[in-house]
Amino acid sequence: MNSSVIEKPKNTTTKPTQAPPINPIPSAQQHVASFSSYSGPIPPPDYLIQYEKLLPGIAKKFLEAPYQESEHRRTLEVKMVDAQIKLGYRGQVIAGLIAGACVIGSFAAIYFGHSIEGLGTLLFSIGAFVGVFIYGKNKKTI
Repeated sequence: MNSSVIEKPKNTTTKPTQAPPINPIPSAQQHVASFSSYSGPIPPPDYLIQYEKLLPGIAKKFLEAPYQESEHRRTLEVKMVDAQIKLGYRGQVIAGLIAGACVIGSFAAIYFGHSIEGLGTLLFSIGAFVGVFIYGKNKKTI
């Protein structure tokens, strides 16, 4: 039988190893969050510069858009005021024609012998128009 002997190397020293720490301290990390916002139609200059780098010419559009919108709004306001003036004038003309027809009709009724009916029509139409006038004035002031 072959017997083999394992020999230990001579002059070997074993160094003690250090165990890892039980609760290692993590390295400190810093997180920074920033938030910025703006309100209004024109972004701040820093944003305009960044937009201009991405899309050349966009800064000019940002600066012109509020001006164009305000011009459009003024044009619509002028059209609305003109329409209201025309509508008011048209209403006055139609009311005048109706009042004139009522007065002429009541005088015609009186002339043709229907004095009570003519007088009633005249007083009713005058009362109706005065009532509408007073109601309209109170409605506008409220």
